[in-house]
Amino acid sequence: MSQIKNLLTGNIMELTLEQALRKGIDAHKAGKAQEADRYYTAVLKVKPSHPDANHNMGVLAVNIGKTQDSLPFFRAALKSNPNIAQFWLSYIDALIKLKLIDTASESLLQARENGVKSSSLDDLAKKLSEPINEEIAEAAECLPKKKYERIINLYKERQLFKVIQQAQELVERYPKETKIWNILGAAAAQTGQTDLAILAFEKVISIRPDHAEAFNNLGNVLRDQGRIKKAIVAFEKAISIKPNFAEAYYNMGIAIQVKGELEKAIKTYKKALSINPTYAEAFNNIALAFKDMGEITKAINACKEAISIKPDYIEALNNMAIALQAQGRLSEATDTYKRILSIKPNFTEAHRNLSMINTYRTKDSHFLQVQNLFFDKNLSQSAKCELSFALAKMFEDLGDLNKAFDFLSKGNALRKKILNYSIKIDEEQFNKLRNVQPFIFKNSIELTVKPSKYTPIFILGMPRSGTTIVEQIISSHSKVTGAGELPYVSSYGGILAIDSSVVNKENIFKFREKYILAIAKRANGNYFVTDKMPQNFRFIPLLCAALPEAKIIHVRRDKAATCWSNFKQYFAGDALGYSYDVKDVVRYYGLYESLMHFWQSLYKNQIYNLDYDKLTSDQEIESKRLIEHLKLDWEDICLSPQENERIVLTASQHQIRKKVYKESSQAWKKFRAHLDGAFEDL
Repeated sequence: MSQIKNLLTGNIMELTLEQALRKGIDAHKAGKAQEADRYYTAVLKVKPSHPDANHNMGVLAVNIGKTQDSLPFFRAALKSNPNIAQFWLSYIDALIKLKLIDTASESLLQARENGVKSSSLDDLAKKLSEPINEEIAEAAECLPKKKYERIINLYKERQLFKVIQQAQELVERYPKETKIWNILGAAAAQTGQTDLAILAFEKVISIRPDHAEAFNNLGNVLRDQGRIKKAIVAFEKAISIKPNFAEAYYNMGIAIQVKGELEKAIKTYKKALSINPTYAEAFNNIALAFKDMGEITKAINACKEAISIKPDYIEALNNMAIALQAQGRLSEATDTYKRILSIKPNFTEAHRNLSMINTYRTKDSHFLQVQNLFFDKNLSQSAKCELSFALAKMFEDLGDLNKAFDFLSKGNALRKKILNYSIKIDEEQFNKLRNVQPFIFKNSIELTVKPSKYTPIFILGMPRSGTTIVEQIISSHSKVTGAGELPYVSSYGGILAIDSSVVNKENIFKFREKYILAIAKRANGNYFVTDKMPQNFRFIPLLCAALPEAKIIHVRRDKAATCWSNFKQYFAGDALGYSYDVKDVVRYYGLYESLMHFWQSLYKNQIYNLDYDKLTSDQEIESKRLIEHLKLDWEDICLSPQENERIVLTASQHQIRKKVYKESSQAWKKFRAHLDGAFEDL
């Protein structure tokens, strides 16, 4: 048991903490403030978090007129034990004495959130709800209620630029009004003025270091700026102040998910759900994390949980429909998309996704619905873009190639504009990739260094070049797990590939360790794991340097067919901006081809080139050569990739449910007349 010396007598008698606290209370009641202070201080020296000692030190400070000094003690007491009504009463009363009315009101709410009930709290609530005379408020430099209400109404009306203007004027007059700084930060964040938002939220925190909501808001802005580590620190601070802050856990989960730490993100969302079991958005984000992990059944179940809480939750319904599509459950996916459109007829993503499943006839009701919606003057550019891709597919089904190409061109032009894409971005990156290669090569890891039991199989090349069907063939093998398009090479090693200043053996090895650890979680008991992110072709030097045991399969397809397939596809992400302009597609293909020729000259023995068109014309021979290259025993199931039940989330998810067919690379030719010879230079 912790003991302290009797500070007053100076002798060797020892006191327990409780004995010292009792003596402090007795001295306090007797009006012996200095003696009480010594005992309380002695207790806190041994146990700084002692709730009663902290509370009593706060009371003592108020009694001697040092109310401002009391606040840290009251906060420490509440942090140790937030269930004691008297702690809240003393704290809120001190805040009222200091005219910190907003903080007092928020603290009253927190007390009730902690289940604290007291008639004295009710009395304080009445006191706080009493109107404050405007002149008195002005004299005390407190924000008058009417001014606050005016700016709140502007915020509710979404007049955010007016909110920012008026808030900036108000904080000049009332610099310690945290609620105005908070509104300023919120409005600035929503209008893209992130630096101003950060300044505002940091100002709130400087005035109120215990303002959990400000830390949460700050974390959101930092996350949106891509400053993930700092965002997580802000969320953690919010949670340390307010342990049952479900929203902060949820927002931190998003930041962790952005980092690619999906399992940790799921745990964080589940923490939010342990506080608020009806947090539908947390279930939805768990579904997204499971989807990215390839756990589609779990993703669907999480969507169902979200929908059971909010039956009209469009985002969760859409995510479930996409997951059902990935599983090949097209009838259920169709029904789900129709349910979405019955709730929100102008949800254009559902229209586009549904168009990819269906085959259309002239009087199809969905076809007519999309045509009517397209001419809605209130549609955003992104909505019009998605409908353009949907109508292009529909008119192609109907055989009207002129209208199909017209809508495809409109959709692509809008998408390029939305992404603000320039081919110069990719040209600069490809130059950096070439220039950094020698530095990566010099820091290559020897195969004998800490060998991994897992062998990555990288299937790469241009997007839409046949990488999906190749992965289906390979992952049909009993010893191979198909993991799909993994983000790990780019997220863990992208900077190494373009910045020579960070290239060294230590960082190459760190990339190796992180990548192996990530695929181990996706291996499902197999030691061979495929990663079919096509654009990993950019990082071949890094793959060879860090993962010398890896297998690299480079898939090539007819040039024109590849370019057309890119131009025709709406990609959900924003990484393939080149695909939305025929000229950009052709130029990008040239960049890809030139870079691959360069890599082939350096890493010829480490790259297996597979011709997709030869694979489709002579499937058995090419499949057997491929499996032999991987040093696996042949299994006949590899000739039936359409029977592979693994989930596919890429743009090819519809084709892989069919047998390999030969004519796919000829499909573009029916649009040759519309391309004005764009592919002639390939």
